Amino acid sequence: MNELNEPYEKFSEDAKELLRIENEILRIKLEVELGGKIEDLAGGEVIPLEVENMFLQNILAFEHQFEYAETQSILFILGNPTFKDINELNEFGLKTAIKSFDAMMMEHHLQLNFNADYTNREKYQFITEEFLHHQIVDVKVDGLITHFTYEDFHPNHRISIEDKATAFISHWFDRNFAECNNEIEEELLMPDDTILPKEKVIKKFDHIFAAYKYFNNCEYAINNIQFEINEQLNIGKGIAEGVIHYQATLENHEQIIVEGKFKLSMQWINGEWKIYFFSWPNFQW
Repeated sequence: MNELNEPYEKFSEDAKELLRIENEILRIKLEVELGGKIEDLAGGEVIPLEVENMFLQNILAFEHQFEYAETQSILFILGNPTFKDINELNEFGLKTAIKSFDAMMMEHHLQLNFNADYTNREKYQFITEEFLHHQIVDVKVDGLITHFTYEDFHPNHRISIEDKATAFISHWFDRNFAECNNEIEEELLMPDDTILPKEKVIKKFDHIFAAYKYFNNCEYAINNIQFEINEQLNIGKGIAEGVIHYQATLENHEQIIVEGKFKLSMQWINGEWKIYFFSWPNFQW
């Protein structure tokens, strides 16, 4: 069914072809209204036409609501519920209150995540003293949940660096680095201060991966994370170091063991850690 409320010529009797056409119309409509171009919805992966259609429909519904939605506090959106003072609650009470809060959030298409281990007292204090007063644009679309993380408000640099390192390693083991990946800086800084664009690095990866059928028996350990933050300039530098081991199978079925130390050098700019240089076993710049 065409959800755009706009007739178009029936180019095919095939349902999948019609859905593909509708998705393309949705893309064009979104690009015209948003003034941008929708590139890759799944980071290089192929997604079913039905899933793509639902995603595009939801984006369109979100943007239409966003245009006229009001800014409200989380507390207001939740219906101004009453929360007990933290000093009135024991451990069981804190756990129960947080569980109740999570349920209220889900009812309003919202979710708050904590990406590291914090005590229930720390969580509840953040929720009641800070998060509930946070202002957002009140938009609700079926099937879409607005996610927040504690670390968006209070960055946990160690966790963020570890997450970026883990994502980089996973993409390497999967032999799949899309140009839109979120781990690598747009420009990498070489030791001689020359600049290498990310797309050239990705092409270099693709050339390396093309020589192998697959990687297996993949293992790694991150054993050192360090960082320094300049709070005044809101920038920082960090590293993640460790060891990797994997078995690479060539096209002729020959197997090579790759193992050794790695180092990922990162910088923190605009509230995000990204890799600007790295050393890796069997990788030559």
